[in-house]
Amino acid sequence: MKMELQQKTVIPACSKKTPVDDVKSKEPEFTASTVIKIVSKDSIPSRKQLREYLETMAPIAYLDLEDGDSKGFVRVKTAQGASDVINRLKMEDEMSVQLLSGDDEKQYWEKLKADRIARLSSKTKGKKKRGTDRLMDKAERVLTVASRSHIKFED
Repeated sequence: MKMELQQKTVIPACSKKTPVDDVKSKEPEFTASTVIKIVSKDSIPSRKQLREYLETMAPIAYLDLEDGDSKGFVRVKTAQGASDVINRLKMEDEMSVQLLSGDDEKQYWEKLKADRIARLSSKTKGKKKRGTDRLMDKAERVLTVASRSHIKFED
């Protein structure tokens, strides 16, 4: 009887990357003629609806606007996609669109980098509470909400 040994592949510990490192190191690359400024006559109802609508025209990288805003920026993945979006939106009379170029585009990319650095360097994330501390804080919040919501009538 012959027994065959199977070789196991060993992955060295130094080759492992944590997902946090990948997220922090991924910075959007500057691509010319991919940023579109959109100004709507009415407020834009939802980012999700706008994204779905624009995705039918070209792949969208990022929407830089909030729900209810009347103006914002759309970053498209390719320059050809940006021109397609502009051409289709100019046919419709709901929004005015403009392709950013030159100094306006540079200012947008600098703002984008500054916002990203501020978001990554902020220390707003607190320490996660566990065990009895978490339960005590939750009980205190429930009691304070209950005490605030009780209405007393006096005759």
